[in-house]
Amino acid sequence: MMTQYADTGPYEAPDTLEDWLEKRGISQTYASVFTWSEAEVRSNYEALFNEIEAYNERVEALTSEFQSLHQSRGGYMEEHGINSWQQLDPVRDAEHLTMKNSFFDRIRVCNTEGNRLKKERADAGRAFPLLAGIIDGSYSNFSSIINDERITHGLLSSNSGDPMWDHIGPLHNIFWSMYPKLV
Repeated sequence: MMTQYADTGPYEAPDTLEDWLEKRGISQTYASVFTWSEAEVRSNYEALFNEIEAYNERVEALTSEFQSLHQSRGGYMEEHGINSWQQLDPVRDAEHLTMKNSFFDRIRVCNTEGNRLKKERADAGRAFPLLAGIIDGSYSNFSSIINDERITHGLLSSNSGDPMWDHIGPLHNIFWSMYPKLV
């Protein structure tokens, strides 16, 4: 598969880093990131990495709890010969329907909490690829971010073997991962 672009018109770069940060939903705290010391960039990177890892662990725990509840629900149905909750009689099968409600309430809590955590993780992690790109040398200034954005503007699909990805920093590289952690 080749890298393909949509005809989305010409790329229009934001005028300032502040405008770009606002457009990306990244805190204005990072408006001076290119003047930070290497230690400050690395410290912020480390803090965000740890925060994202903590979110990952909490999401993973909820996913595991969801799977366990799903299996327990299926096991309960099998153990009691229930093919469908809808076939149960509200009076005669009240105990089973109470269990059904308990399973579904706990599953709903897992899903709701998981979705909330995923959103918080995404919000918290928006600046992470910027910091990683500064550390790995992809971004030395605002123009280097814009150059990547211009190259990837209108991207529809690509493959990881396209050599262009060797030169695109973390912010716009669809194949970038936060792992392995930069040291």
